[in-house]
Amino acid sequence: WDGSGYPFGLKGDDISFEGRMMAIIDVYDALRSKRVYKSPYTHEASVKIIKEGSGTHFDPQITSVFLLYESEFEQMYANGELQNEHLPKSEQWVPTIPNQNLEYKAKRGRPLF
Repeated sequence: WDGSGYPFGLKGDDISFEGRMMAIIDVYDALRSKRVYKSPYTHEASVKIIKEGSGTHFDPQITSVFLLYESEFEQMYANGELQNEHLPKSEQWVPTIPNQNLEYKAKRGRPLF
């Protein structure tokens, strides 16, 4: 949100609404998910981290909406609705990196994310 972590230094409303919204969803999912390098965070700890990032990492208005509905996120996560694994293989999300991002990384000499 403040431009410190976004490619090309975009910040605030220059970041697409979808990007600002996905930032919260992606962080919530990453925090709640078990990784080889970390245990999953609780819902409460994940919400606290997102709340602390409001105005810096996250759009404050979208964070406020997330906080209004955070109990639904907890329920959807518990039901597996936010986890890619519950979808049929044909519908699972597969991350891709557009060529322009690879070119940007090569020009700047540092990772994008």
